[in-house]
Amino acid sequence: MALKGSSKTVADFKLVGYVFMLIAAWFICGIASQPFLKAFEGQALANPMHVMVFLVLG
Repeated sequence: MALKGSSKTVADFKLVGYVFMLIAAWFICGIASQPFLKAFEGQALANPMHVMVFLVLG
């Protein structure tokens, strides 16, 4: 609340970047654990393209 002008805009973009990195970390953990889950044994692995998009945005 104390920031004004361009400092506030930069802080908002930094927060949005952190959110994208958090989402990417969530999906990375899901994709990395998929080969070890017995329920998904016969299925193909997920495409990691959405994770790459989140990492670039972050």
